[in-house]
Amino acid sequence: MGSKTHDRGDPPVPHGWDGPPMESTRRSSPERRATMDPIESTAVYKDKLFKVLGNRRRRHVLHYLEWVDRPVRLDELAERIAAWENGTSIEGIGSAERKRVYTALQQFHLPKLDDAELIAYDERAGVIERTRIAEDLDVYLDLVPDNDVPWSYYYLGTTLTGLVLAVLSGAGAIPFSFVPPVGWTAVFLLIVLGSAAVHAYRDRRLRVGATEQPPEIDTE
Repeated sequence: MGSKTHDRGDPPVPHGWDGPPMESTRRSSPERRATMDPIESTAVYKDKLFKVLGNRRRRHVLHYLEWVDRPVRLDELAERIAAWENGTSIEGIGSAERKRVYTALQQFHLPKLDDAELIAYDERAGVIERTRIAEDLDVYLDLVPDNDVPWSYYYLGTTLTGLVLAVLSGAGAIPFSFVPPVGWTAVFLLIVLGSAAVHAYRDRRLRVGATEQPPEIDTE
């Protein structure tokens, strides 16, 4: 229901993915998982995904790749992420900021994403593209400020309040009996419907790659 500008303690939530594919063009990670029990393999890979996607800069990589929906060169990716991190346009970033992001991506973040099979990184050509796993993976960020209430608690509280008011109305308790139980039910159904619409809109904006800017930046 709100946003938080930092991402520690707010791990991204993958949706729409049931585990690693049975076949892959890569030979390292899939071969290791092939020796595991299927359930163990899925659990291990999901844990790996959470660790990889726990880093904001790596989420920015996936966000940009999904937004443009094409392979990109490393220099293009670096300058875009540098602009996001410095809160400016591409024209406004300096060579130092661009080089710092470029080096970090090249030496650390892209190999991590490549090892997790979320991107295909051609180091020689300097070209990055999403893999089928990344295309099938929806990543949402659950950004809840310290003084806010999670949506699950909000829905629970709204439902219980509506139920109590309907019961009090049915029992003839004043002033609740001035509105019949069906009236209280209708009111709270409308409230829940409106809340669900807001929730759905908000969740779409918090999906990585759904908007031009990453969710962390777009909601700040």
